[in-house]
Amino acid sequence: MSTTAGIQVTEFVRALALCWKNLAAYPTGHPSLVKSLEAVDQRLAELRGPAGEVVLGIGSNGLVYGDLKIDSLGAQKFAQALYARGVAVMRMSGETNTHDMEIFLRLLAAGGPKERPRALWDELTARGVVNINLQPVSYAAVRLTEDLEETKEHEGSLWDAVLRAILEVGEDVAGRSVDVDPDFNVDHDSSPSAASCRCRSLGSPGG
Repeated sequence: MSTTAGIQVTEFVRALALCWKNLAAYPTGHPSLVKSLEAVDQRLAELRGPAGEVVLGIGSNGLVYGDLKIDSLGAQKFAQALYARGVAVMRMSGETNTHDMEIFLRLLAAGGPKERPRALWDELTARGVVNINLQPVSYAAVRLTEDLEETKEHEGSLWDAVLRAILEVGEDVAGRSVDVDPDFNVDHDSSPSAASCRCRSLGSPGG
């Protein structure tokens, strides 16, 4: 990834974290909040460029953009809030605007899964937000294996393994296979355990 892209995504995440914080202090329409939302919109446009869509992977301790990990304090808090709601990938289309972003950030700040048991992506849809797509992790395509290639080992949780698969394939892992060590910790809510895993894109589960 180019240095420019790295700077752009870092600036976008910084603006996003600041805006998320400002939501707790200002009502809708307040000049300070409007300014924060406009800053997010500007940074998003710069990051998007001609691609039209910005995709962020959600880890338990930071955000992933391409091969770049953003683990600033603001990025960690933002990622942890989404991680707690079961979000693995956040996609922002070229039509994403300040109204969409404000609704999304207010819903995210409204509480965790215990306070708001309804899925965050369903809440967004119910509020009419279609330009921000939140993708959950599905473990349906996970299978255990002992056939692990040493050259393709990774360290991390099963969540991280499935997240890598989603980002590599560019879509949900339905119809794909994620191979993991039989001793792998499959509970994404627990502390990630160090284990070897390998993600493979296949034509069908077990194919």
